[in-house]
Amino acid sequence: MRKWVVSILSLIGIAAVIGGSFYWLNQEETLAVPKTHMEEALEMQVATRFVEDGRFAEALAIIRQYEPEMERYSASGKQWLRLMIDASEKQGNIQQLLILHRSFPDAFDANEKAALTIADKCVLDQKTKEYQCIRSLWEGQEGQKEKWLFLDVEMLARAGRLSDAITLLKFQPLGDQKSELKRLSHLALLHLKDQNPRMAWDYLNQAHKLSPHDPEIRSYRGKVLETIGKKQLAFSEYLAALQEHPDNLFLIDQAAEFQLRQKNYVDAIDLWTRGLPLPSLDTIWLKALFWSRMTTPAQFNWKEEKAPRGKLRPFINYLLVLKPGEFWDAHAFAQLNASEVYLNNQQATFWLQMLAELKQGNEEAAYQLIAKNPFKFESWNPELEQALRQIISYRQRKELESFDELLKNESAPHPEDTLFSELNTYVRSGFRPDEFPQPLKEILESDHAFTVALLAAGWNEAALAMYNGRDLSENIPDWVAYRLTHALWENRNAEEALRFALGQKKSPELSLTIGELLIERGDIDVARARLHNLVGEPEVGLRAIQLVSELYQKQGLYGQAKKFIEQFPDFSDSIMGKEALARIALKQGDEYSARMFYRSIQDESADAKAYFVRKAIEEKDWGQAKALTLSMLVESPTDSFWLDTLKKIKEEQQK
Repeated sequence: MRKWVVSILSLIGIAAVIGGSFYWLNQEETLAVPKTHMEEALEMQVATRFVEDGRFAEALAIIRQYEPEMERYSASGKQWLRLMIDASEKQGNIQQLLILHRSFPDAFDANEKAALTIADKCVLDQKTKEYQCIRSLWEGQEGQKEKWLFLDVEMLARAGRLSDAITLLKFQPLGDQKSELKRLSHLALLHLKDQNPRMAWDYLNQAHKLSPHDPEIRSYRGKVLETIGKKQLAFSEYLAALQEHPDNLFLIDQAAEFQLRQKNYVDAIDLWTRGLPLPSLDTIWLKALFWSRMTTPAQFNWKEEKAPRGKLRPFINYLLVLKPGEFWDAHAFAQLNASEVYLNNQQATFWLQMLAELKQGNEEAAYQLIAKNPFKFESWNPELEQALRQIISYRQRKELESFDELLKNESAPHPEDTLFSELNTYVRSGFRPDEFPQPLKEILESDHAFTVALLAAGWNEAALAMYNGRDLSENIPDWVAYRLTHALWENRNAEEALRFALGQKKSPELSLTIGELLIERGDIDVARARLHNLVGEPEVGLRAIQLVSELYQKQGLYGQAKKFIEQFPDFSDSIMGKEALARIALKQGDEYSARMFYRSIQDESADAKAYFVRKAIEEKDWGQAKALTLSMLVESPTDSFWLDTLKKIKEEQQK
């Protein structure tokens, strides 16, 4: 009969399992000549020393001689198995440990680190029976009780037994602060999963009292607040965590992702841009690069630094060489070794391909990409995605699809903000396309339909790339020209925006923007004349008054500026008006009047808060200065001036 031996001993841990037992190979040459007990004991000592010294190849060469004993699971075989487990654990050879555990589960009763490694893998793979097996070996004998506790909790949570997990963790306070923080934060997350944000918040408050500056606790608090809709407070927590560790890339990304969820694209990109200088992460580079091409360009010279190492680096480099206004280069993308992986794992590929098809006029191809979108249930902008599909359906089939979920819009102060929900509402209400209101039909049938949809989504850079340069229809809604002008102003320059705006049908909003653009260009007299004509317009009159008064101030005509404002009580009594009057008073040296104006609007006006921060610093009232500066950072979290101000205030407080 042929002799079979275990074939799992190798430096790289190559092994195979069939039917839950070892795969045996014929290795006659490994059969050992019987040795005396003393010889075996000596070799055990030598092999043990090799394992301790990290000389694993030499240790395994000795251990291999005793494979028959391990197979028989004799008394000495158990010792050799345990030594092999020790070697595998010290090597970090998880695969070999898993194979050993499948065949010899009881042999893991002497190496707790190895047992914990197996237990952790069982939790990740949700293998309850295997976990119970390894756990039973160490029940009541735990040297690392805390690690076992958290594994027990995690296994219960993954099995859906949240109440049991909470109970287990709730009544086991831990000794040192670090462990107690971990326990409290885990309890908070369990309660959050159990749809109990109030209890989650209570535990996080306890953790916060233990360690007020812990960024992880602040981050968890932010998640809880965001879950219950307290967005501003949530961001305050994310910001506080970031201020404690301003170079932490994960905290930068966390704050940027929050801003992205709120569609505050400029703030999101500003935050990611902070994390671009090396050392950085390929994930941050891809996010900053993609959203720069969709919304507003990052203020970063991409050519000055190489993309960080990582699996996304080839895709990033591909995006960096795309031409301005180009969404996709199919030939270049196909040359990437991991192109299929990117298509399946990176949502950016979906958006870029689909927008490229729309730009090239391939509407049906774009429709099919949307219909088969593998990222549909985690879409970065489901409203835009659905609207594009509806627009294509209307243009290609003269029909519109309805979606089960109505597109929500918590506040829609402008017509463009309601475009997507309006489109879906008409369809769900049973309107035929020919019954749609004319402004909506103008958009759907226009050459600029997809540009308009991108503008409505706030994807300004993508809209500019999609825009074909043709004149807008006279009948298209006024807000389209207005938004396109602002996109050009923000993402290109004032001159290009002005040139475009002057060629469009005028509306009060667009006329005001033209006045602002003229001011930026330095045409003060022309701008003032245009703005004077707008002071009676309900939509823009207050802003026109403000701008005219500022033009007088620029010329040093403070008395005339004040007199002009006082002609319009609706403006002079508003926040804008009081800010303007306060600034004029300061320029005239009337500190008392300025303070009174600002005091009356302190809670609502950023300008007033900035004034009182300056006064607090002058008076060395650092507590007040810090409180006001933090409130400014909540409104403008990436503003370098206020970040620097806060830093200086803290330095003064520590003196």
